[in-house]
Amino acid sequence: MITGEVEAELKGHTDWVTCVAFLGDGRQVISGSSKKTVRIWNVMTGKVEAELKGHTKWVRSVAFSQDSTQVVSGLDNETAQIWNVTTGKLVAELKAHIGWVRSVAFSQDSSQVASGSDDQTIQIWNATTGEVVAELKGHTNSMQSVAFSQDGSQVISGSSDKTV
Repeated sequence: MITGEVEAELKGHTDWVTCVAFLGDGRQVISGSSKKTVRIWNVMTGKVEAELKGHTKWVRSVAFSQDSTQVVSGLDNETAQIWNVTTGKLVAELKAHIGWVRSVAFSQDSSQVASGSDDQTIQIWNATTGEVVAELKGHTNSMQSVAFSQDGSQVISGSSDKTV
């Protein structure tokens, strides 16, 4: 039931928190910051369960894979990165954009990642190989948000060009 009351406050970042996402079951959340950090939090305890280290620029967007084994992060250095949640290790660095990556999303089956960038494109990546499988063009300004449809057959995007 929605009460409007704060249920938890997760403290520990030392600069702006730029993005957040829930794990599907709501037990964990992930946060990214301008200090190049990504943290996975236990909602019940308020404690950091993992920190994904190695980001070299601001983290603009984060998302869990559906099976919660991976996290994708979108960065100001024109890349998206896939991380193993258990080991905290970088699995793949996705490089094809020529602008900040502002939004990332996993497909429902976790087989693909979408990344939206200031370069006005969406890249669709194979989450296992890290290879681009499609480049989507059509916007005339920066991407602000991307998401997959439930069945993974479509991607929706929101842009600074005032279109969806």
